[in-house]
Amino acid sequence: MNVKVVKIKVLGEGCFGVVHLVKTIAPVYNKIYAMKSADEDHSSFLRKEEEILQQFADSPNVVRCHGGFTSVERERGVVYNMFMEYAAEGSLLNLMRKNGGRIPERDVKCYTRMILEGLFDIHRKGFVHEHHLY
Repeated sequence: MNVKVVKIKVLGEGCFGVVHLVKTIAPVYNKIYAMKSADEDHSSFLRKEEEILQQFADSPNVVRCHGGFTSVERERGVVYNMFMEYAAEGSLLNLMRKNGGRIPERDVKCYTRMILEGLFDIHRKGFVHEHHLY
């Protein structure tokens, strides 16, 4: 299947890739995704992430991965792309920034539950989530 997208904006960038907000134009029109892309030479981490996220397709508290594909771009050459669920409301950090550095008390219980249920799903499948603070 040949997927065609229009890049709307950059959502984030890292050492080896970029995340774009994209809209599909073929074969399905107007579906919105976050598309992570990495040059083929640096795509092993992205491919591994896709492999792991596919195991959580049944978890409502883990961002969904909708598959990956290789494309050729004029500027970058061969690129591996992974479609992910787009979290339109942004991150918890975005929410805090909108609310003066705090998460509204009415939302804390909801987000805490979602995070803990997501971590439970991850641990249940034998993965350990590690986050380093620098």
